[in-house]
Amino acid sequence: VAAAGGFNQQPASVGFGVSALLQARNPAGTVVAALLPKVITVLRSFHCAFPSDVTRPLMGPSGPTVEGLKPYILALHKTEMLALTSSLDKKDDTHSADTAFPAPPGVNPNQLAAGRLLLYNIRHHLYRCVGSALQVQDGALTAQNLTDMLKHGLIDCVQWVHPYHIEMQMREIWIPLFSPPGMSHAADQLKEHLAVAILPPLIAALVQALERYWQWLQLP
Repeated sequence: VAAAGGFNQQPASVGFGVSALLQARNPAGTVVAALLPKVITVLRSFHCAFPSDVTRPLMGPSGPTVEGLKPYILALHKTEMLALTSSLDKKDDTHSADTAFPAPPGVNPNQLAAGRLLLYNIRHHLYRCVGSALQVQDGALTAQNLTDMLKHGLIDCVQWVHPYHIEMQMREIWIPLFSPPGMSHAADQLKEHLAVAILPPLIAALVQALERYWQWLQLP
């Protein structure tokens, strides 16, 4: 356990499977341990099917997606436009949010708006599910292959999403995890392993994605 940092081996159990690397038990721990891998798998599938990177339209972690999804995934819903913390638009300017991504000819605007909202809600709730699960520390932090799951399901997909969706992911998952309360019940050994395993590839992926968008914005 010491060599693996508490991740790559099943820890010696104390009580309900909680190792000495954690100082508290959560009654939801066993549920989270069972569901977290499945939720992350669903999240990667979502990123593959609905990539929102406008610099490489319709391309995702597993290759191209369906052409018919273009009006839905290469645009932000009004809710997302108004929530952009980096937006230069006025927060109460609902007209510009409504008209920023008009419906293509022949597409019903109401159906298009409903589809965009559905995708936004699915993405948002998946991010929140993962973030909430990671806060159940004895059910998540000692999970086998946790770092591989997070890299495969989240970090590897950062390159294929819109910057606002990167912000959503940071706000719902990564900032709570690495904030002081995020691993408050974990031993220093466990905290160090997670930080060393996750932060370097996460930061590198973020820098690469944002640099690509910056270069794209400079195009004529």
